Amino acid sequence: MKRRIALTLLALVAGFAGAQPAATPVLRDSGSLPRDGFRTISAPADGRLQITVVSPDFEPVLVVDSGGERREYEGSGASVRAVVPVRAGESVTIVVDVAPRTGYPETGHADYLMVAVLLPYGEPLAVGGSIVDSLVPGDERRDGGAWVRWYDLELPANTAVRVRLSSTDFDAYLVVETPDGGIYENDDASGSDSALTVQSSIAGAARVGASTFGDGESGAFELSAALLGSREPWDPDGYRLRDGETVTGSLDPASMGDGHRYTFSSGGGERVELVLRSEEFDSYLQVMAPDGAEYSDDDSGGGYDALLQIMAGRGIHDVIVSGVGDAAAGGYTLTFRSLGAVRSIYEAAGTLSERDPSDIMGRAYQTHRFAVAVGQQVHIDVRSSEFDAYAVLRDGRGRILARDDDSGGNSDARIVYVGERAEQLELVVTSYDPESYGAYEVVVSE
Repeated sequence: MKRRIALTLLALVAGFAGAQPAATPVLRDSGSLPRDGFRTISAPADGRLQITVVSPDFEPVLVVDSGGERREYEGSGASVRAVVPVRAGESVTIVVDVAPRTGYPETGHADYLMVAVLLPYGEPLAVGGSIVDSLVPGDERRDGGAWVRWYDLELPANTAVRVRLSSTDFDAYLVVETPDGGIYENDDASGSDSALTVQSSIAGAARVGASTFGDGESGAFELSAALLGSREPWDPDGYRLRDGETVTGSLDPASMGDGHRYTFSSGGGERVELVLRSEEFDSYLQVMAPDGAEYSDDDSGGGYDALLQIMAGRGIHDVIVSGVGDAAAGGYTLTFRSLGAVRSIYEAAGTLSERDPSDIMGRAYQTHRFAVAVGQQVHIDVRSSEFDAYAVLRDGRGRILARDDDSGGNSDARIVYVGERAEQLELVVTSYDPESYGAYEVVVSE
């Protein structure tokens, strides 16, 4: 009798999970582990498939395979929920299992109830309106693994709209994909809340993603959109650069304090190049990497143009376009391109200590040797979290070819060198300050 009551209550919980406006029932079924934990569902239409499993006997987990991607979802206590994007006719495989930390119940009972419903893909967010909602474990995941909920937003052409995401429960992260293919994203526009000013060259539905900065965060939030009207010049405010793209912008004196902010995404292990050109001001370019490394350049692009080539890590990078001088303003172009995967030709790790030889300034040093070919361009990175790295490159006769302190971002050293002949080169790794020691790594790549 008690067991029947428990199953009835859990059925009510699962039914409530599926009782959402515009939800289309897809599946309602019960099963028992270990013999009956496998289901395959065909999506009736485009949307988000919400799967809820409840059990009076064990703590369930879900493994869902859709769109060629396999993900595991853990719940809390007697229930677990997953939300995955699907296309009409797509086959979704669902496996119910017992949470490893709890194991199978000693009673021998391992019954569960499963409810699956199809939710519309993107609830509408109106310009001038707002939505109050909550992120919960089991929602769809964005790149990086954090939970996200998507909403449609109709954008007029060439008109600025300010989108805001605020929460007292989590560090807000906002993503907007515009109908002309643009991608904007922001973390902390105000405190831990996010905001973006976006515009599209064509009218249509944008996708707005309400998410969190860190994995596993959830809670209530408010999402709003407000019309700002037409504007000139364009302020990108987090626009995501695409490989091979050149964007055009214009800085006015009011924007020079913070500059214009762009972003780009990398899967890691690639070298990227950014070139900032202007005939009206002295260009200054900055990149902030996900790991906290910072890169900057003033005139490496020739004349007053800026150029950066960096080895991009995995994640979202911030790019800041600005100028040198308080009165700098005018038009510019920013070009972004991937130079391809990085191939390492030499790697080493070491530790500077008091036992190493030292130069006349009292700086301990160690040497490394590697070969280059005629015309071969190599990037030499010396990184350390324990001292301010300093690198000196010499040829086989001891002639100094290059030296660097902080071009690698933060206090790391970077040298870019093109081989003048086929020969062995010597890299001297030392510290900028005397009597400074610690671990470091060397990566030479092309």
